[in-house]
Amino acid sequence: MTYTFEQIEYKAEDGTTLWLDGCAECEVYYQKAEPQTWEYPGCPAEILVESIESVSIETVALMVNEEFVGLLNVEEIESPFMKKLEAFIEKDQLEAAQAYASEEDASEYVPD
Repeated sequence: MTYTFEQIEYKAEDGTTLWLDGCAECEVYYQKAEPQTWEYPGCPAEILVESIESVSIETVALMVNEEFVGLLNVEEIESPFMKKLEAFIEKDQLEAAQAYASEEDASEYVPD
């Protein structure tokens, strides 16, 4: 499942604030729906996010005193720092990804 995020705030150790936009590929588990009867309402199908597998940061905005200063070129950001940003998103956005998945319609899921 692809989860899109916007304006995720990252505060660097030096006090720099960045806003990150992009998307994350999530590893999901589809819980099947249980039969519903009058006496036993059952359980609807739902999508559960197990983990965020990969992150693609598309936009990095530099903020100073909560004011937009400019965009950083993602291709020019050094790899170790980019990996740090991606790890931050993987950790920080798991709950938000689950909330997004909960809004998706899983009732039509048919396992292979």
